[in-house]
Parts: sequence; C-alpha cells; structure tokens
Amino acid sequence: MTAIVRRTDPSLTASAVVEACEATLEEYEVPQRVGVVDELPTTATGKVDRVTLRERFGTD
Repeated sequence: MTAIVRRTDPSLTASAVVEACEATLEEYEVPQRVGVVDELPTTATGKVDRVTLRERFGTD
C-alpha cells in the first residue's frame, strides 16, 4: 500500500497514480493499493505515523 499526499492537485485519484506507475514502472513495482490522503499523519516528534497509516489503510 502506498499513501500519497494530496497537495496542489485536488483531482488526484488513486487510479490515476496506478495508471502513471503502470506506464513507467515494471509490473512488479506497481503498487497493489494506493491511498490518497490530504496530509500524512505525524507523531509528536514530527515523523510519519506509520501505525495510524496501517490502521487506516491496512497492512500488506
């Protein structure tokens, strides 16, 4: 699973990300699932909160 931060383009969709990856990456490199978020959750120390992302999107 891959989380993408939506910043300047609110029309960004998970399927568009997968299509772009399929056009440029090898088949085994294309993510199986893509989650689109407005911003990545962070911990108190400012690091990406991976636990929250796993809870929200599941694990691979």
